Amino acid sequence: MISKLAYVHPDAKIGNNVTIEPFAYIAGDVVIGDDCWIGPSAAIYDGARIGKGCKNPHGRIDSMHAAGHEVQGRGHHSRNRRL
Repeated sequence: MISKLAYVHPDAKIGNNVTIEPFAYIAGDVVIGDDCWIGPSAAIYDGARIGKGCKNPHGRIDSMHAAGHEVQGRGHHSRNRRL
């Protein structure tokens, strides 16, 4: 489900069963795998690749690659945590 209040660039590739909360911003050539959750006010920028089952509760991802089933921390310098 993609919120009507979220921005998703037309070039973004969104997998199945992805939830994108209000005010999330997804720009450019982004790939989001199946079963992901993008939290409110998250910003994901061009070149980012997010694997299956990842959660991004808040913060931003700049050209970062998150493997499957990870939780993104706050901001782009944070550590990823495996579920």
